This record gives sequence, structure tokens and C-alpha cells, in this order.
Amino acid sequence: MLIAALNPCPCGFWGSTRCVCMPHAIEKYRRKISGPIADRIDLWVHVGAMPPESLSTRAKKATGETRAAREEVSAAREIQRERFRGSGILVNADMKPKHIEKSANVSEKAERELQGAARSLKLSPRGYHRTIKLARTIADLGGSASVESPHMLEALQYRSREL
Repeated sequence: MLIAALNPCPCGFWGSTRCVCMPHAIEKYRRKISGPIADRIDLWVHVGAMPPESLSTRAKKATGETRAAREEVSAAREIQRERFRGSGILVNADMKPKHIEKSANVSEKAERELQGAARSLKLSPRGYHRTIKLARTIADLGGSASVESPHMLEALQYRSREL
């Protein structure tokens, strides 16, 4: 698993009035991550500025929302354990293309949407399969037995490198 952070532009203030970067400098900066590396990153998420109050150690106590998320993730992991019992696979991310057909349970509509997006976004085969695995995980988090259109659309949103 890789978790990485990247400034949105050379000065680090993209999207605010404090940014002094020219558009061509921002584009050049973003191209520094090679395509093959970027293709292996499933979730591109922009995290905005944090207010100083949220950085306090008192603010970091687990909230009900945090506990609910933890329970949702635990339930999704249990679904995946059951799905892959005896296969040597632990989680959706471990699926190989041959397992996707058998285990992902993608609806026809979701598959059509992925195929259309794959053409327009020029997804590589790796990106295509990683999107299915991510959509399967999103469906598991929602307790859905199949990957439906909303799950696939959400997974496709995370593939965007735009900030």
C-alpha cells in the first residue's frame, strides 16, 4: 500500500489567492509523475487546508463518525474475506484480471459506463482493472452484492489526477 502526498503546484497554494504559479508551471509540475507510476495510484484525492483548531490533540479524539467508518470498513473486509475464502486472495485489490470476471459482479450498466469512460479517459488495461477493483470495494462499503453504476462512477472520479 502506498500513501503519498503531493503539493498541487510548485508554491503549494493552488486554488487560493496566494498561488503565484503560472498555468504552464503548474502543468509542468504535475507531469513530473510518470504515467506508469500515476496509473498505479487508485485514489487521487485533494485535501484542502486544515483549520488550526483541527490540529489540536483534543480535536483528534475519535468521533462517532470515525467509529462508524471503522465499522463500515470492518464489515467490508469481512465481505471480502468471505468472497475470497480459500482462494489465496485477501482483499479486492489482490484480484487478478481472471478473478475480476468471476468475483467482481459488475452490472451491465456499470460495465458499459466503465467502457465509455475508458475510451474517453484513455485508461490503460491496468487502470481499467484497478477501477473495477476500486468500484467493488466501494460497493462492499455500501453493502451491495453487485457493482452498480454509482459505484463505478465514484471509482472513476478517484482516477482523475486533476486537483
